[in-house]
Amino acid sequence: MKSLVKVKALLTSNPHNPSGRIIPKETLIEYGKFCEKHDIHFISDEIYALSTFANRDIPHPIEFISASSIDWECYGVNPFRIHVLVGASKDFGSCGLRVGSLISTNQNLVKAMLSSSLLMKLSSPADRLFRGILTDRPWLEWYIKENQKRLGESYNKVTEWCINMGIPYEKASAGFFILVDLRKWLPSHNKIGQKLSTQIEQLNELNKRMLDNKVLANPATAYHHPVVGYYRLTHSLYPEIQQLGLDRLEKTLKEIV
Repeated sequence: MKSLVKVKALLTSNPHNPSGRIIPKETLIEYGKFCEKHDIHFISDEIYALSTFANRDIPHPIEFISASSIDWECYGVNPFRIHVLVGASKDFGSCGLRVGSLISTNQNLVKAMLSSSLLMKLSSPADRLFRGILTDRPWLEWYIKENQKRLGESYNKVTEWCINMGIPYEKASAGFFILVDLRKWLPSHNKIGQKLSTQIEQLNELNKRMLDNKVLANPATAYHHPVVGYYRLTHSLYPEIQQLGLDRLEKTLKEIV
């Protein structure tokens, strides 16, 4: 049956959440060509753009390329259908302070958004904080490099723990999380011995056992991952908190197997 819903845009996250992978420039161009062919818009969410890093698994990651930096007309794509979203909450660890921008050459879209939303207004604390950050160029350059270095270090520590625990994981070079495969540890029974007949029941039981040990990890299904049993594990924590979380998660998994 033909769908009654008309697709109007292709939305992607680059770097990708939750895989932590950078989308190559060649792939972005193909996305743009696809949108041109089907007369739809291309929206690139680049909220993790500055959180890329080298690590033991990927010592030379591919360069992040913003969709806003591509000369789309050279590839037969109308730049009016390309839109980029950027924000400060992830790269600057400030999820409670909402600061973001839409980058688009499509004036019709910009005018429509200005007429229906107060998109230009920031809270006073966010305005004061990020005005200082963005105008202090030496500090900003230091911060970006230092943040990327520390992300690489924390990634290496958590993936080394995964290797020692025998936990498969997806190699990443961006963001502050790792996709880990915990399907081996999905319990077949709950704590009182009742059989868990579905993967969702098993997933909920594993979540409960994690919480019992005071550790929280988000199932990747919450980010539309198709496989039950994958988790998005955040690694960008203070070393002592990171180690405490790993110890608690290890305790949880060893109680199951």
